[in-house]
Amino acid sequence: VSPGEVSSGNRFIIESTRIDDHVDEDILLMKVDVEGFEVKAIESASRIFRKHKVQNLIIEWSAKRWPHPISWGDRLLEKFYDTGFT
Repeated sequence: VSPGEVSSGNRFIIESTRIDDHVDEDILLMKVDVEGFEVKAIESASRIFRKHKVQNLIIEWSAKRWPHPISWGDRLLEKFYDTGFT
């Protein structure tokens, strides 16, 4: 099945891409709502966080999706701190 086509069981194959491949400028607002792939999404924007200013960041996530939400949250907050967020 190719990306975008429906496979058996009504599942889709979705081609992913890095945020860094599409954005190369300062960002006023970045919203991340990626149903369980928050850490990967933030990692895919690592160049943006290093080279540009991201003034506001909103992340939607559900603790129910994560077996250890506190360790996941700590890991994500650590990534933000490492990229300069306060």
